[in-house]
Amino acid sequence: MGTIYHSKSNAYLNLDPMLLNFMEIMNNYSKPVLMKEHLTEDYYLNELAAKVFAFPVEENYVLDFISKIKFSGFTEAKSQQAVVLEVLNLDIKASLKQIIEDNMTKYTLCTLEELKSLTIKTQIPQPKEAVLKDIIGDSEDIQYLKDKIRKVAKTNSSILLVGETGAGKEMFAKAIHRMSDRREKPFVAINCGAIPDTLIESELFGYERGAFTGANQQGKIGKFEQASGGTIFLDEVENMSMLLQMKLLRVLEDRKVMRVGGNHEIPIDVRIVSATNNNLAHMIQADAFRLDLYYRLNIVKLKIPSLKERKDDILQLSQHFIKIFSIAMHKEIVDLSSEVKDIFMGHSWKGNVRELRNTIEYAMNFEESNIITKQSLPEQFSCTSLELVKDIEFKPMAEIERAYIEEALNYYGWDDKGRLKAAEVLGISRSSIYRKISSR
Repeated sequence: MGTIYHSKSNAYLNLDPMLLNFMEIMNNYSKPVLMKEHLTEDYYLNELAAKVFAFPVEENYVLDFISKIKFSGFTEAKSQQAVVLEVLNLDIKASLKQIIEDNMTKYTLCTLEELKSLTIKTQIPQPKEAVLKDIIGDSEDIQYLKDKIRKVAKTNSSILLVGETGAGKEMFAKAIHRMSDRREKPFVAINCGAIPDTLIESELFGYERGAFTGANQQGKIGKFEQASGGTIFLDEVENMSMLLQMKLLRVLEDRKVMRVGGNHEIPIDVRIVSATNNNLAHMIQADAFRLDLYYRLNIVKLKIPSLKERKDDILQLSQHFIKIFSIAMHKEIVDLSSEVKDIFMGHSWKGNVRELRNTIEYAMNFEESNIITKQSLPEQFSCTSLELVKDIEFKPMAEIERAYIEEALNYYGWDDKGRLKAAEVLGISRSSIYRKISSR
C-alpha cells in the first residue's frame, strides 16, 4: 500500500482493518481522494490528494477545503455536490460517498474531480519549498544546487543547465519554473535534438497559413508564443543548426518572434532555460556553436551532478522508485537486498537517474519477494565491478614497466640504434633503458 497521509501523522498507519481496507482503495484511485472520520474529526489523504494540497507543508489548504464541505447528512440523491473553494480560487466538484457502520455514517469518502478539463494539480500553486522536496536527495551537491535554485528562481535571467544524459535536467528546469513568479503561466519544453532541422524553426516560432506544403490551413503558433508569460525549456540546445542559432539570438535580443511565412513580429515574454550534455566552449572553438548565443543563454550556469557524484543519494532514490512502482504494479516490494545495495553503490551509472529508475522498474517486473534481489536485475548487473576487481592479478609497477620496455625493444631492436629509438618513443633516457633491463 502507498502512503496515506493522516491529519495527525504523516506516516504509514497501523489502524483497524476496516480503515486500512478503505485506505488501500484510496490509493488505487486515479484521482485525489480524502476521507473524513466523523467520530474523531480526523481526515486522511491518498498520495494524489497530498500532492494537490501540498500536505503536510500547507495543511491549511486541507482545512480550508474541509470547512467548505459538509461531510454529514448526504443521501444517495445528493451524493454529487459542486463546492467552490474561495481560498484556493478554484471550482472543484466533490463526489461524496458515505461509509455506514451500525446504521451510522462512520466515514465519508470525497473524490475530487477537476472542472473545465483542467487538472487540479496545475491549478493549485504548490508552495515553493514543496517543489524542492520533489527533488530526491540530501547529498551535499544536491543541497548546494537546491540553494542555487532558490536564488535564481526569483529572477528572469536565462539559465543554462549542464549535465550528463539522464541526470534530470528537465526536472530541475521545471523546479525553477514552479518556484518563480511565472509558475502560474505555461512551462513549455522542446527537445532540439529530436526534431529535424526542417521542422524545428516552425515548432519554435510557428507558421502562418499556407507557409509551406502540408502546413495547417489555420497556421500554428510556436512554442515561444505558447510559453508567453512563462518559461520555455530548450533541451539539447547544442543540436541547433547555425542558422537557427542566429534566429534564436535575434529572438533573445528583441523579445519578438516572426512566424514562418509571416511578415510581422509578435512580442513575447518568456524566460529561457536551456540544457546541454556537451561542452559548448569546445563547440565554440570548433565553430559549431555561436559565441554570442552562448553568452545570452549562459547568464547563469547550473551544473547538474551525475549520479556517481551524488552516490549518497542512490539508495534514497532507489526507495523512491520502489515506492512508485510498487503502487503501479500492485506489489509489496519495500527495499533492496544488502547485496543489491552494494552493487548499486559500486555501479558507474552512466545513464544516471534515468538508468537507476529503469533498473528498478525492470527488477520489479521479475521480483517475487518483498525485496529486490540480484537475480532480478538486468543482465549488465550479473557481474559487478567488485567481482571483476577480484579476478584481476595485480603486478608490481617495476615488473609492468620492464615488460613494456622489452616489448618496445622487441619491436625496434635490442642494438644501440633500437634502444635509442625505444627510449625516444617511451619518453625516457637511453640510460634508463639500460638500467631497467639490466636484470633481464
